[in-house]
Amino acid sequence: MRIAFYTPTLAMGGYEKVVLGYANEFVKKHQVTIICGKAEGPLANDIAREVKVVDFKCRMRGYLKKMTAWLKENTVDILYVPFTTFTLMTILAKKWTRSTCVIYGAQHGFEKRHVIIDRIIGRIVNKADVLTAVCNAVADYEAERLFIERNRYYILDNPVIDSQKRIVPCEHKWLGGNKTYPVIIVSGRIAEDKRNDIAVRILAEIIKKKDVRMIVLGDGPEKNKVEQLSDKLGVRAKVDFSGYVQNPKGYMINADVFLHTARLEAFGNVIVEALHCNLPIVSTDCGGPIDIIEGDKYGINIGAWNEEDVVERGAEAILKILNREVRFEGMQKKAAKYDAKYLEEQFLEPYYECIKKN
Repeated sequence: MRIAFYTPTLAMGGYEKVVLGYANEFVKKHQVTIICGKAEGPLANDIAREVKVVDFKCRMRGYLKKMTAWLKENTVDILYVPFTTFTLMTILAKKWTRSTCVIYGAQHGFEKRHVIIDRIIGRIVNKADVLTAVCNAVADYEAERLFIERNRYYILDNPVIDSQKRIVPCEHKWLGGNKTYPVIIVSGRIAEDKRNDIAVRILAEIIKKKDVRMIVLGDGPEKNKVEQLSDKLGVRAKVDFSGYVQNPKGYMINADVFLHTARLEAFGNVIVEALHCNLPIVSTDCGGPIDIIEGDKYGINIGAWNEEDVVERGAEAILKILNREVRFEGMQKKAAKYDAKYLEEQFLEPYYECIKKN
């Protein structure tokens, strides 16, 4: 089968990692192409040699023209494209070129648009052969906003881990042989919607009862603000803002708890990575992460980010885990579900159903 994935860049982002995970695994059995808006970014070095890479050398503005030209010259069975704007333009390109490809309009996040624009976009996006979402919350959101029947959306799990790959522990002053205190890991972009301020407030609450440390992996526009908050709350010495790291699992493997305090999260690759490291999860009720941990089966759901007692509930949940009052079984087995080698059947099912209907 011929499968093509579109990605705007090869940056170290969640969607880009998904494309890479699929491509590197599927190329073992299929002809796989990654089409890039701009084939730039650190992930370029991780693409399997067998995967063909096409560089459109353009941003969104030039996409329609480039994709139309590419479809005129190339035949593909599945064309996987992200987000509504790219899906819309790909539908037009397919129509103009009379391509027989099956378009997967893949939704990986909660897009904000004006309600009138949603109505217009929805009419075209609904013409995609297949619509997918990374979790039920995203599918519900898109179906409602775009006035599309919810049963049109397939839920496709993100390929996050490679179970064949050994996790290499990273050196850190609070981990490994240097470990003296329990360690909480926070990982991801430090941005407003991630609500890292809640994580720091939870730490301050825990410190009243137990001496712990927190390692924050990631960077972003809110980093200075969160650092200032840790100063204000008197916990700056207990937090290490390590910045972006290439191997977050190397830190997770020797930690004690993973804390996630997002306002809204479509999937949460970091949640799967933590489970792969046998790390219990404490998360706000923010969408995808709660689907992954199945409520309270593989972690603790502390409620929505804006609930009055979310900080107290977060601190209580972490203390329960650290004091061994609660345990979770089968975390690594759950994480294995998100290995690309187990996701091929799930990925191809919508294609075969589409072909059968037509």
